[in-house]
Amino acid sequence: MPQPQRLAVPHSAPSRAPAARRDDLADRRTPLIRNCWYVAGLSADLAERPRAATVAGVRLALFRLRDGRAVALHDRCAHRSFPLSRGRVEGDALVCGYHGIAYGADGRATCVPADDRAAARSAMRVRPFPLEERPPFLWLWPGDPEAADPALIPAHPWLSEPGWAYALGLTDIEANYLGLHENLLDTTHFSFLHAGNVGTRAYANAPIALHVEGDTVRQVRVLEGDVLPGLYDRAMDLVGKPVTRSTDSRFVSPGFHAAHAEVIDPEPAPGRPARYATKILHAITPIAQDRTRYWWAIARDWRTEEPAVTGMLREAIVEAFEEDRLALEWIRELDDSDALGAIPERSVRPDLGGLAMRRIVARLAAREGGHD
Repeated sequence: MPQPQRLAVPHSAPSRAPAARRDDLADRRTPLIRNCWYVAGLSADLAERPRAATVAGVRLALFRLRDGRAVALHDRCAHRSFPLSRGRVEGDALVCGYHGIAYGADGRATCVPADDRAAARSAMRVRPFPLEERPPFLWLWPGDPEAADPALIPAHPWLSEPGWAYALGLTDIEANYLGLHENLLDTTHFSFLHAGNVGTRAYANAPIALHVEGDTVRQVRVLEGDVLPGLYDRAMDLVGKPVTRSTDSRFVSPGFHAAHAEVIDPEPAPGRPARYATKILHAITPIAQDRTRYWWAIARDWRTEEPAVTGMLREAIVEAFEEDRLALEWIRELDDSDALGAIPERSVRPDLGGLAMRRIVARLAAREGGHD
């Protein structure tokens, strides 16, 4: 097995970005990665009725068995392709709403009302998909079931362990999911697209360190002696106070990005913490080439018993992610409609993390070699 690659890019590195061949970089036309765990929905949303989901272009019907276990089947009845998510749950079976054919958790028909022959039942099968529940999320693997190792599901203990509080939300984006991954690794845009909310002017020039290890990318940015932006200052009650702020952005997989943010107050007031940890989690699920379903959470280990703080953070995050949504959709619209066609991309130093991510996804897509 090849050794992990480690690459550090100090702030003093030459500003010239390395040249890259286009076929080395994934883009919006690269086939969606299916051998990956993606969030298909929220645990809390799966109750008595089946729910429809689409993951990497695969249509799914999700439902619960009587013991509470969550199950995913292909959302097409084997008889006439009626969407099973439009049916109903009876006991441990998902019943098609068109002709009443019932399917168990393994996708095999347990009842064919119009034909009671065993041969008719055995002929009716739909594909089951690996589905794992890690509250608050339902994680689905749309690719090769033999490769679906639950140990590969990204950890998110900050949403379940004591000592943390979080806000959870969903944003739908009519653009390719790779643009969102690149956006999350590009912390420079905080200072401009989210000026005053997530970024400050000085943050754009903060030193960057990049680490590429196997199929993951980690980019760290640290700024000392600057005041906090609107996302944090009122919530932390540190308005106007110089602090040290770090952002550790991680491309974990095509379906998950985690940002570990830390604020250090060098001179905390009596009774106040010196360190504030915040986790911003991004579950990124491609629905189609240019449609992305984006579940996000912002968790914190400070002022955890104050719902008003959760509300402030939610409001600020929703504002920032709406700005991201618009930016990515505007880029897609221009790419689709400009009569001059595509233009060569130009990259700068802070883009190195995004370029590394796109190389990884191109490699993963080549490894999968197309879809069935």
